[in-house]
Amino acid sequence: MDFQHLTPKTYLLQGLENSMLKSDQARNRNEVRRCLKEFFGGEANLNCFALVPPHHDEEKLECLNELQASDLNEGYNSKVAEMTTLLKQNTVVKSIGERHLTGNMLLNLAMEFVDSLNSNQTVHILPAFERVVLIESERFSEKLFESIKNKISKDCAKQRMPFDKDEMHRM
Repeated sequence: MDFQHLTPKTYLLQGLENSMLKSDQARNRNEVRRCLKEFFGGEANLNCFALVPPHHDEEKLECLNELQASDLNEGYNSKVAEMTTLLKQNTVVKSIGERHLTGNMLLNLAMEFVDSLNSNQTVHILPAFERVVLIESERFSEKLFESIKNKISKDCAKQRMPFDKDEMHRM
């Protein structure tokens, strides 16, 4: 991206400006833009960081997870550090209704939004959020069941669980 005439934040804000078109698709996308701005607390709270490539070698870009931070482009590291500091200082727990969002939930919700936008469908925030909550609840339930099972096996080596997964889900 060429930011010679725009700051990253200006670029972001221009991308979130409403379309003047009057089609249903334009209205739906304008609604998504409004929701995104509202969800993140308005334009004043939005930030954007233009990251340089983490490495100049194309082959190393394919295996970034194997590299150390010291192997990465210094400009990349400094922007990531700046972004991380800002996030830690200004992060408040996000919620929809009275439910707090975890990182996984927010990621799944964002993926729902992107999938809806890419397939030219209207984004329905609450049903998408409910699906995300259900997925997280099931994930938590699985972890809880495994934890209980491991605790019982450790404490009562010869006894078995008093119920199985299906019984637990019915409780």
